[in-house]
Amino acid sequence: MLTQQVHAQTYQLLVSPELQQIQACRELRERVFAHELQWVKCSADGQERDGFDEGSVHVAVIHQWQVAGYLRITPYGQPWMLSECFSFLLESGAAADIPQDSLEVSRLAVERKHRGRTIHGRYGVFDQLIKGIIEQSMRTHCRYWFVVVAEPIYRLLQKKGLPCERLGPIVQMPDGVQTLAVRIDLQVFMQTAAPFYSADLLPQNQPEHRTRKAI
Repeated sequence: MLTQQVHAQTYQLLVSPELQQIQACRELRERVFAHELQWVKCSADGQERDGFDEGSVHVAVIHQWQVAGYLRITPYGQPWMLSECFSFLLESGAAADIPQDSLEVSRLAVERKHRGRTIHGRYGVFDQLIKGIIEQSMRTHCRYWFVVVAEPIYRLLQKKGLPCERLGPIVQMPDGVQTLAVRIDLQVFMQTAAPFYSADLLPQNQPEHRTRKAI
């Protein structure tokens, strides 16, 4: 399939616990998780939300005033989907082996029309979201990412060089999706990561609500 390259400067990466665009982010979550994947029930107002939003940081990629991609980062100490909803994906003892310098990544969603588009050569919205996690991790001194992913996303993360350590079995969900839990070591990834992932990162002491830039 041919990829479509678009101008990088029309995209903006936002990382903040309080996004002005949070309503549009929830609407994207609704389209992906309620309508496309049917993992959750449709909401009354068309905005997918859950109890894990509180205390989390939101990462969004904005293109022409619209949300092109989104994910959620939940810090250590807050309730995690992994432990509350997906503990069956963990081998015995894995839940107790979560260091304090960890975070959980969830609700990854890319708007359909932006899938396959490239922004910086071979990089796209998905890569910009990864860059947002890196930025937040460096700011909060987090080394490990815990993620529940479908197997195709697991393979994509590996293809991009992210060192994914499986934490348990691959389980087929009721909708037929093969799902697993992984841990990603950011320190190991950055040793070999392409310069794209570390370029233009904001200083670690930058306030969260000001972490926004054109990309």
